[in-house]
Amino acid sequence: MKKYLLLLALYLFTAQLYAQTKIVKGTLLSDSAAATGTRTPIANVTVSEKDVPGSGTITNERGEYHISVQGKGILVFHSIGYKTKEVNIGNRSVIDVLLSPESKVLDDIVVIGYGTKKKI
Repeated sequence: MKKYLLLLALYLFTAQLYAQTKIVKGTLLSDSAAATGTRTPIANVTVSEKDVPGSGTITNERGEYHISVQGKGILVFHSIGYKTKEVNIGNRSVIDVLLSPESKVLDDIVVIGYGTKKKI
């Protein structure tokens, strides 16, 4: 009897471990052309689960991603030239995201050159 109880407990524990991870997928589109109504996919966006080291993936050329997540945490979307966005996962398995462009202006650029070169 103890053997069967131990096997049942082990089975239930294993089922709990599998229930904690799930696959989330979706598409990332640029919100830069919102006025025209056309949105373009964004490639090479980093998608990761917040506060989970080692989790992460990047979007393909069509802006699609899929990632294995630990629970109902938060997904972080980051790309150079776009504002970073955080989205609650909840019970969703498909999350499509619009990223807004972000422009940063440099104040000054200073170019300094030293040295000489002889023309032969």
